[in-house]
Amino acid sequence: MNTKIILINVSILIMLFSSCGSKSNKRAVDAADLDKVMQEDAGNAPAGSIRSTLSSEDLMQLSRCEDISCIQLFMKERATIFFYTKKGEYTSLNRGMVMDSAGKEFVMPFSTIYFSSEPQATWRIAQTVHKKDLSDQLLNEFMQKGFVLVDSFRYYATEAKCYQYTSPQYPRTALFYSPTYKPWYRKGLYMNTSWLSYVFEVHYE
Repeated sequence: MNTKIILINVSILIMLFSSCGSKSNKRAVDAADLDKVMQEDAGNAPAGSIRSTLSSEDLMQLSRCEDISCIQLFMKERATIFFYTKKGEYTSLNRGMVMDSAGKEFVMPFSTIYFSSEPQATWRIAQTVHKKDLSDQLLNEFMQKGFVLVDSFRYYATEAKCYQYTSPQYPRTALFYSPTYKPWYRKGLYMNTSWLSYVFEVHYE
């Protein structure tokens, strides 16, 4: 009788251990983290950690491109933060509320990369940022690289005042920073817009 009881207990224990180690049970446990797994599989990080702009270093590297194929290759490697929208444009995957000068809020991408695609245009690459705090953050990244304000002038490309920064660490390199309502007049962007954009361009002599 004791032997039968022992065998029954052993069988029950085996069944318990088997169920704990089964794949179906593992799937049930992992279901609590399903959202996290789906985000990782999709190549997405939690919203707070996704960049809304190219970094200062990335923008400097991108600005060395001299043709569209170079830009396409560069941006392909950053497909987790920007996607190709249309000819001459890459848009940030991170979107949110932007406020215009009248206090009206609307949803749009936080930043956009534009490059020359229109016929007869002078070659140009620019990052347009649509939130002041993100603009300040990016400008601070350049300042940490030693960039300081050296000049200001009216910039034909943005039809607004432009601030020029240079750094002794990066000779023959200039950052153009231009708050404007017309970030790229040749493209006819944001015609009659009521929100301020912050345009970043890196120029090399």
